[in-house]
Amino acid sequence: MDSARMTVVEASAGTGKTYSLVTRLVSLMAGPGGAEPENIVALTFTRAAAGEIFDRFIQRLASAAESEEAARRESVEIGASPPLGAGDFAELLRKTISRQHLSQIGTIDGFLLRMLKAAPLEAGLSASAEIMPEHRTPAEKRAALDNVFSLGKAAFLRNSGGAGGDEVFDFISGVFELIFGSKGSKSFVGEFSAFVDRWHKEFCARPRPEEWGDPATIWPGGAPAEINAGRPEIRELAASIGTEPGTMAKRGVAAFVEKVAEWRGGEAPKIPAALKEDPAAAKAVFLMRMSAIGAALRKTQGIFRLMAMYESVYLAGTRSRGRIVFDDVPRLIARMEPGARAALEYRLDGKYVHWAIDEFQDTSPEQWRAIRNLVEERTMSQDGGSVFIVGDMKQSIYGWRGGDSALLAGRIREAESSGTLSTLDESHRFGPAIAEAVNRIFREGNVCGAAGFADVEWRFRDHKAHDPDAIGFVQIVQAEKSGATPCIEDFFDPVANCIKAARPREYGHETAVLVRKNEHGVKMAAHLKSLGMDVVFEGAGGVLDTPVLEVFLDAARLAAHPGDARAYEHLAQSPLGPAVGAVPGKADSLAPSVSASLLAAFTKLGVERELRALRDALGDAPGVWNDFTQARFDDLVGCAKEFDRVREPAEGLDAFADFAASVKRPGRAAPGAVRVMTIHHSKGLSIDHVIVPLCEPRGVEAARAGSALENDDPPWLMVHPGGANALADGTVAKAENRRIRAAAADALCAAYVAATRAKTALTLILNPLSKNEAGGGSAGGAVRISNLVRSSGVETSGEREWAKKLA
Repeated sequence: MDSARMTVVEASAGTGKTYSLVTRLVSLMAGPGGAEPENIVALTFTRAAAGEIFDRFIQRLASAAESEEAARRESVEIGASPPLGAGDFAELLRKTISRQHLSQIGTIDGFLLRMLKAAPLEAGLSASAEIMPEHRTPAEKRAALDNVFSLGKAAFLRNSGGAGGDEVFDFISGVFELIFGSKGSKSFVGEFSAFVDRWHKEFCARPRPEEWGDPATIWPGGAPAEINAGRPEIRELAASIGTEPGTMAKRGVAAFVEKVAEWRGGEAPKIPAALKEDPAAAKAVFLMRMSAIGAALRKTQGIFRLMAMYESVYLAGTRSRGRIVFDDVPRLIARMEPGARAALEYRLDGKYVHWAIDEFQDTSPEQWRAIRNLVEERTMSQDGGSVFIVGDMKQSIYGWRGGDSALLAGRIREAESSGTLSTLDESHRFGPAIAEAVNRIFREGNVCGAAGFADVEWRFRDHKAHDPDAIGFVQIVQAEKSGATPCIEDFFDPVANCIKAARPREYGHETAVLVRKNEHGVKMAAHLKSLGMDVVFEGAGGVLDTPVLEVFLDAARLAAHPGDARAYEHLAQSPLGPAVGAVPGKADSLAPSVSASLLAAFTKLGVERELRALRDALGDAPGVWNDFTQARFDDLVGCAKEFDRVREPAEGLDAFADFAASVKRPGRAAPGAVRVMTIHHSKGLSIDHVIVPLCEPRGVEAARAGSALENDDPPWLMVHPGGANALADGTVAKAENRRIRAAAADALCAAYVAATRAKTALTLILNPLSKNEAGGGSAGGAVRISNLVRSSGVETSGEREWAKKLA
């Protein structure tokens, strides 16, 4: 890549990265040679961000077209020489609007889909390939899962010589054990579906069996024999532990020996102090940990076989019919036959001359592989072209969706070597008080000196406030532990107290509580509401988050299935029952006629109009219907209208329930209401007062359920065997240490994003102190953002009366 034609902008939070990108777009069209709007590709991460870029682009052109003075200012901003007049900008505006349908300002997912649709047959799809509507995904997934179990059952019966029901049950139990181990599960179907969602994506990214828990790949020189240690071998060691006279009477020894003798897998017990020098105890623990690694490898291989079976069924039943999801798109492009892909890229390369990519830190390796040839060609072509990349390593918070900040790091190094790297560090969002707190907490010296963060790749330059006189307030609050383990409930009172002190409704400012997890947001919002506060959780709520609407879905279900007794009884016992002729307890005699009547109405009127008719029949429904219910019913009617439009001939009315459940309507807080949302949802927002409860009970490095250990060279993956177990072997320990660094980096980026959403006031509520921390010691090795804040020395400071002054 010719880095001289590639500009990279490192834009810290609130420094105007969108403004810089739009300036680039205007300069491309207004500069020498004047790029045509359809020859410019501008990609970002979300549709909302893409819409904002296009809106600002149009606004800039429109503003410059209003007067000669405005045109002169815009010409200076974009460095146009000679300056353009208002008429020139008006012509650019007309051209852009008239060709809006050709615009390539959008999301990277949308662009890749257009690429795929340009050559669907070459990618192994039908010519009519489309992104599958979200409501059809559950049905397709259920069909694939049913087929997986059918195939597994058939294979088991073949191998068992045609055995009967008990053996089939053993097959199902075996899958259950593979997934959930000995912990059990309340909902096998639901958890199995979630399990498949998690590992099928991994399978699609890594389709080669040798990458899944293969000892020969992980240890090319030979796997350690101890990974095959069995329970009998470990249990035999119990008799050799603590044989010195009097040792068994010492604290913890007998309990430890008993745990060794009864060990059935999982984490090894901690060696008591009295056995620290006992070789048999050390050997037993080592074998347990290595055996756990071996078990994780076998589980990984089993998961691969299960995912291979699922993929073959899903490919045959869904993807082969042209039904794909966005995750499929970059993979299908990357796996096209080289000649076919080269022909596609040749056609597109002549069309797209200038590239601008926003939020580059959120781009996934698969997305980058799909567009890299096109992008790099523009930096080497003799007929011009350019690449403009904007991103911030510190705001890389979408690793869980595939985002890889290492891609941005590579482009930064290239731009640094060629002198085409620029930085934006002057914040237009917050003033000096917040800028100073952010600098002290996230400065490289503080991060690199903090436990658990020393090895994290972290680039930070001090933030400066654009307005040195802007008022600001930073507040540090210490949460108190209410039980044995810190939890989100420990933050309820501190958050409520901060809101009461800030009085957002009285003073008319915006307050938001930012959390890491949806479940924390739900609990926090519910508690604040119980105190009488006006609070909205702005999570991805569904249209069906009120039980009143379920009765309308039951009407559709009963119309589709006369024998659905549950739907009938629910309908009969609701206020809508009399209107449709449903009587409680009369399902056997009345359900068929009620079903036939409803089916006739839905068929004649369509889902949308019949729902409106049912609502009219319901009447006032005192105590049931309110403004919120009406708003959600309006959403449901909107879903019905869309369902009537996209519904396939073979889809029954019962599919409407899946469709409605798939539609998300995030909550929206009215002015003065407190907003509770996840940090991920807050990305890109500017909020007057931000409260961040740093709930970190286990430490940010703790392995989560379903996590995996990975390696790039050679490439391999394995189910996480447990923290202490992973450290028992040098090769596996390297992967575990990389995972810990990545987890620490994710938490660091999330904390930075949360802190930099604040415009005027920032409140950080620290995780409850452990006994060691309270006494000035370490937290037992746990990695926490709260400790990073403490080590920075940041204290409550700034204008305490900020809310009154902001009013």
